[in-house]
Amino acid sequence: MIWRNAASHYLSTAFGRSLVALIPSPIRYIRWLADHRDHFCNHGTWTVIEHDANYVTMEMKDELIWLETAHRGGAEGVLAAFGVRGTVEPELTGPYDGRLHIRWWRPS
Repeated sequence: MIWRNAASHYLSTAFGRSLVALIPSPIRYIRWLADHRDHFCNHGTWTVIEHDANYVTMEMKDELIWLETAHRGGAEGVLAAFGVRGTVEPELTGPYDGRLHIRWWRPS
């Protein structure tokens, strides 16, 4: 819940709102996060794989923060901040490796 709420609080700031205006879709924002990971930490790698317009996989290697709880919550917060509904399913492939399956859709 901490990371889930942090994403929506961050994106509601003046900087966050301007970032959402420049990057108006969840897929582009998730790619921006992966491309600018070095702004947040100096370990591990993230790679985004686009499966379709509403589904990406965030591949994480040597990640020291909990994928199945913290990163999952952060991804859920991003979806909420963009006003879409979705699911985030973590998949661990090792003690510090895994992926998040992130899917979303616009509420009807």
